Amino acid sequence: MGIVYALLILTILIMLHELGHFIAAKIFGVQILEFAIGIGPKIFGIKRKGIEYRVNVFPIGGYVKLAGEDVTTIGDATIKKDKLLYEKPAWQRLLISLAGPLASILTGYVIMILSFGIWGVYPVEVERVVENSPAQKAGIMRNDIIYSVNGKRIFDSSEFSKAVNTYNSLEIGIMRKNQKLSISVIPEWSPDEIELLIDVTNGVSQVTGEVSSINGVSLTSELLSQLPNLKGQSIKLEFQNGNIKGKLLNAFYIPSRKTVGIYFSNLSPIVQKGFGAFKSGDIIVSINGYNIKDGVDFSRIMSLLDSTATKAFLIDISGNRVFYQLYSEFGNSVNVVIERNGESLTLTFPRDELVNILKSKVVFKTSIEPIREGVFETFRDGVIRTNRIIARMGEILAMLFTGKLGLNSLSGPIGVVAFVGNVSKFGFEPLLFLTVVITLNFGLINLIPLPALDGGRIVFSLLEIITRKKLDPTIESYIHFVGFMLLMALMVYITYVDIMRLVG
Repeated sequence: MGIVYALLILTILIMLHELGHFIAAKIFGVQILEFAIGIGPKIFGIKRKGIEYRVNVFPIGGYVKLAGEDVTTIGDATIKKDKLLYEKPAWQRLLISLAGPLASILTGYVIMILSFGIWGVYPVEVERVVENSPAQKAGIMRNDIIYSVNGKRIFDSSEFSKAVNTYNSLEIGIMRKNQKLSISVIPEWSPDEIELLIDVTNGVSQVTGEVSSINGVSLTSELLSQLPNLKGQSIKLEFQNGNIKGKLLNAFYIPSRKTVGIYFSNLSPIVQKGFGAFKSGDIIVSINGYNIKDGVDFSRIMSLLDSTATKAFLIDISGNRVFYQLYSEFGNSVNVVIERNGESLTLTFPRDELVNILKSKVVFKTSIEPIREGVFETFRDGVIRTNRIIARMGEILAMLFTGKLGLNSLSGPIGVVAFVGNVSKFGFEPLLFLTVVITLNFGLINLIPLPALDGGRIVFSLLEIITRKKLDPTIESYIHFVGFMLLMALMVYITYVDIMRLVG
């Protein structure tokens, strides 16, 4: 179904984009030759008032063909000269080019607002507060909902983390049992941190004290930052009470940053959909002897189970101090203690089966529930959230053009289809959010001032307005053609990257 969803989403969004051009062209009296759903050869079409509405073979995207848009229609005797796009004033051509991207961006705002209105806004809920942290000392508690920081609305944990690293002091707006609170917190600097997942071959199962060395080298920021490059290789950690040797399966490095000591998690150990031996309402109490108190514990044991390790050791090192550790030995079967209707039961699963169940996140409840707001708040939050996405996309585009982000990070149609397929497993609401991201992305990319894109046509119109000189349409057409060929070459490369990413 992922392919069907992706084709449907892309086609609808591109048609809405083209509808923007269509309406603007109609307003300014440009003759519209074709309005097509899909690309390639025509399957069937209907002609009304001089416009051919057609459905093409390949059900992806669509287009609007305007008279005078390319040199082949400029000399057509059947088309009145004043109906040609090229004969229209530059400001009208600019607005016609701009209408498509604006339609795409407006679609993003509308979908986001409707989504907030239908499902509500998912809050940023505190899952765990670190002991003796600034957050705990200030009085922040588990299940508190973080609504704002220094008066700025917060929609996800990444925005909160960004705010923590931006300000020296925080005034955090909290919702606690329908009561609004304001709590002052001073962030503190956290040293470099590394989380390591090791398949242990020998050594202690419980470490104490500080980390003396890794692979015989004393700990430094540079060493910690290089550890992710050692994935798949042997590693040795030395502590006061012994050492751990094994194969490094994963490493996640976080450079020094400001923190307040809050954990967030979308996972919950509560079963919402019966699957296998699990029944709806079951609460997972422990897995392989590891007690699960919240979503943080749940995600940690899941990372161990999902690894190939027989003796799995998960350790978080902050500076040279062990922040937390988790060791578990796995055989072919895993014991899971659950609470069902107030009674404690032990279920036994083959490891692979349990991993598949745990990774199927639709089986478990999310740890947060959406909050419904009034009409004004829904509209306001929808606009603010969309503005944030646009701003972030602008930052990413800037990174691409400055070389801070490589072309390998881009995705084409194949990558989008794969991503849509994955997101669709989680329901219609996440799929709608992805649709917002896609349409905003489509609108912004088309505003890039490159030939063949709407942004390129806008630039030519602006130059004509400024210089009062019109570029020969044949020359402009050739420029757009060259730009189109370059874009096609880029698309071929991105498609190749998508394929390698999927098969790799």
